[in-house]
Amino acid sequence: MSAFSNARWVGTIQATRVGVQLLSLLVLSRLLSPADFGLIAMVFTITNFATLVRDLGTGAAIVQKAVLDPKTTLTAHWSNCFIGLSLGLLLIAGSWPAAWFFQAPTVQPLLQLLALCFPILGSTTVHQALLERESRFALLARIEIIAVVTGFIVAVTTAVLGFGAYSFVLQSLTVAIVSAVQLWMVSELQ
Repeated sequence: MSAFSNARWVGTIQATRVGVQLLSLLVLSRLLSPADFGLIAMVFTITNFATLVRDLGTGAAIVQKAVLDPKTTLTAHWSNCFIGLSLGLLLIAGSWPAAWFFQAPTVQPLLQLLALCFPILGSTTVHQALLERESRFALLARIEIIAVVTGFIVAVTTAVLGFGAYSFVLQSLTVAIVSAVQLWMVSELQ
């Protein structure tokens, strides 16, 4: 694929992600209370810090390495699995102090549920990097679009059913699971 084609697909991914996030906020702002948004803001404040260190740059290293051998790929994969699991466990353990700090007991189960995203996403970092390395951005766009649209549907459905702040967490968890399953299905990493 050409650089222009790759850039077009990356732009499609970003535009879809931003568009679905805006639509999600517009719809959910009508279905959820300000208290639900406050709870989710507390939870996402914590998880956003964990997201910064999720892959420690291993994905970019896989994409940029001139010669990539199976040992390096597997080491990066298992390192990311371990980091994702560790971050998930750290967030679960930190959910009690976070609930105490914010004086909001509901933060604890929300944070614990959202922590499940980290092992799932950690297990797919190298899968995604290998597809990027091969310039398979059309495939990555399809995976991303299906995941974010499915997450949006889950968020709206659960909000209508009265799940409150859990709607946002279930949206994130759905996006992680749907993208992970697709990446595992198309990956050549064994």
